[in-house]
Amino acid sequence: MKAVIFDMDGLMVDTESFYFEVERDMGRKRGKRVEDELLHRMMGQKPLDSMRLFVRELGLDESPETLLAERDERILACIRTGLQPMPGLYEIVRTLKPLVKLAIGTGNTKKMVTEVLKALGLEEMFDIVQTSDDVSSGKPSPEIFVKAVEKLNISPERAAVLEDSANGIRAAHAAGCLPLAVPNEYTKSQDFSLAHRVFGSLYEAKDFLMEWVRQ
Repeated sequence: MKAVIFDMDGLMVDTESFYFEVERDMGRKRGKRVEDELLHRMMGQKPLDSMRLFVRELGLDESPETLLAERDERILACIRTGLQPMPGLYEIVRTLKPLVKLAIGTGNTKKMVTEVLKALGLEEMFDIVQTSDDVSSGKPSPEIFVKAVEKLNISPERAAVLEDSANGIRAAHAAGCLPLAVPNEYTKSQDFSLAHRVFGSLYEAKDFLMEWVRQ
């Protein structure tokens, strides 16, 4: 049997707009301008690592832990009030569910994933969820996907990974999985040269994966 591993933020749901808005505002309140380049570097990293980078690059004297707690509180509020699935999410999940194992491989925390799946009504659709809680390195390290395929009990080459960011594609490629990119408005300018295919939407990815499953 094959498997499809979904990234979460920016791939399943439009949470990256939440993160960008919140992180820019956190910088602004501290008299700092947060450039897009920094926001892109933070994507896919373990949450605390991303805040360490935030603190270091902006020269802040607050602890990363304090800033992470502030960001988490604000992001959770956004998820509970304004979460939007990416176009085609329900269709691709429901189409693939009877045919393959489904997993989530995300740099986010179990707490955040639980909130997102609850808001989407997809709590029962995924065989395993691999988060940053039990890995030592976030993306572009392949560790999240290596652990995901181990839990799925399949070989990496039988797992396709759907990702919206270059860091995620690099991680999937390094893990030996099939890296498939579905860039969004925030990531479309990134380098996806390591992706096997680049799609304009989850609808397009679904059509490709239906053929891949049959191979």
